[in-house]
Amino acid sequence: MLLICNRCGTKYSVGAPYCPQCTSTDFREEGDDVPKISKEDGPSNAGADPVLLPQDTDVEQPASSTEPVDGEGTPPYGEVPDGSVETVLEWVGDDEDRASAALQVEQDKSTPRVTLINALEAKLV
Repeated sequence: MLLICNRCGTKYSVGAPYCPQCTSTDFREEGDDVPKISKEDGPSNAGADPVLLPQDTDVEQPASSTEPVDGEGTPPYGEVPDGSVETVLEWVGDDEDRASAALQVEQDKSTPRVTLINALEAKLV
């Protein structure tokens, strides 16, 4: 469903307090309710195909980050130390698997440390 401003004709979303174009609160509704999909009930419109969520499929999911990244017991991403650059580099040592894991963890952070990323990339060359 959309709201249509009676003053300027702008179409805008339900829930907006006023027309974003002219700030009028005089509107009319157009269209049917928007179909919704929930995990429990599936699609609200009868003609839609159900959506298969990852846990509903037979596709093998990737290993979790709590498992070793190799058969030799290299610590998983979750065990990369969350400390200073020196702490992480000491944990990595000369191990390329650890360097790769630490690099991935650092790059996934909202504010990655450039100095650590540069040092880890240098170990992977």
